[in-house]
This record gives sequence, structure tokens and C-alpha cells, in this order.
Amino acid sequence: MSSKAKNPGVVLDDCFSMEHQINQMIKNMNFGLKRIYRMKQYISLYLLKTVVCALILSCLDYCNSLLADLPDIKLEKLQKVQNRAARLVLGIGRSDSMGVREMLRALHWLPVKARIEYKIALLCFNAINSRNPAYIQDLIVPYTTNPLDISGVIIEAIIYIPEEIEISYNIGMISIQLTRVKAKGQKVVCFESFPYI
Repeated sequence: MSSKAKNPGVVLDDCFSMEHQINQMIKNMNFGLKRIYRMKQYISLYLLKTVVCALILSCLDYCNSLLADLPDIKLEKLQKVQNRAARLVLGIGRSDSMGVREMLRALHWLPVKARIEYKIALLCFNAINSRNPAYIQDLIVPYTTNPLDISGVIIEAIIYIPEEIEISYNIGMISIQLTRVKAKGQKVVCFESFPYI
């Protein structure tokens, strides 16, 4: 019996470490970067950025919410590939003094961890505001715990997933708390947003 399974584009291993998925993503993105590097001299900067977004960043974003709450050391591998893509687009060598943050900021790209957090927040926000398909909206049931509280609104959403794991994010003014409760088989997603957002 195999220790990993592939579901449309996602490789899951027996302990959900996502190691095989990350390695497969890196392999695909590196292959794409090599191909793009060969044609770089023949296309404009605008087209180069478009091709990198289409071939590299789309690979980075595909099912990246599964990578939430992984150790930073695993996400650093993906961040290195994104940094290489940024250097390719901007024409910056490894020895140049421009830092990673400045490169990503110049291209208006989020770092890998922020991309994952943004995607989770966006999926939950869209589900809560009825902008997702019905099957996702059915999984997330919003409610406020104290509707008279003017300091902020706490919204919780319940998704059924077994196992006990606790995840928390801080994304700007939104705080996301993910908790998987083993006994009840529920995953609770809490958003705390403030009126001035």
C-alpha cells in the first residue's frame, strides 16, 4: 500500500506533512522558471510578468490553503522559488542588494505565508457574505456572539473536519482562529473584525 495519494493535483501523504506536495510544486515551478528564463530576452517586461504569474504564481496558489499551519521551514522552500521568480522578472541577480520584501513589494506580490492566509480569509469572507457556491456556504454557518457589542463583531463558522489541531492567524485587522475539535468533529473558524475596517 502506498504512503501517499494524489487527488486532482494535490499529493497527500499518510501523516499530512505535505512534504510530497511541496516538493512537487517546487519541481513544477522550477521547470517553468527554466523555460521562462530561456524566452526572457524575446518578450517584454509586461509579458514576462504575465507569464510568470500564469505559470509560477498560479502553481503556488493552487490548493495552497492546504499548506496552512505548516512549519515555516517548509514554506521557506516555496518562498525561495517565489523569490527566484521575482528576481527573474525584475532582472536582479543574487548578489544585488535589493531585499526580498522590496522585490515582492515592487511586483505587488504577497509572500507565500501571506498568500495562504489571504486565501483562507477570502474564502471564509465570501462564504459568510454568500459569494461562494452553495456547497461551501452550507459548510460555514456564521453567527455573532454578541450583536450589541460595538467594539467589534465576532463571527464563527463551523466546518466538519476530524482531528484536534489549533491554528491562529493575524491578518491585518482580521484575526482568524481555526480549531479542530476531536470529540465533536468540528472545525471552528472565528473572525474578529472591527467597525472601522
